Amino acid sequence: MSLEYVRKVKAKYEAALLRKANVVSVGIGLTPPPSSAPSKGENTSGSAASAEQQPEPRPCLIVNVRQAVSQNVPEEDRIPDQIEGVPVSIRVTGDVRAL
Repeated sequence: MSLEYVRKVKAKYEAALLRKANVVSVGIGLTPPPSSAPSKGENTSGSAASAEQQPEPRPCLIVNVRQAVSQNVPEEDRIPDQIEGVPVSIRVTGDVRAL
């Protein structure tokens, strides 16, 4: 997926995302790296094969929100996991203010 495609998707959906409760800004970045802690039952032998399975960071939309919220969010204010195939990463930033 190209950065240009991600920019187009951002331009198309940014206003709708900003209308959602709790959203303070929308940007473009890279998907977060996977957790370095092994998951339950994961082989921790440190083999090269397990290192090769780590996904590469990909361009994504970053949606910054005021605070983390529970699962009881109204449908109209939910932020999708992806938009038109572009991954969405939600980050808690608090309010954003100009200095």
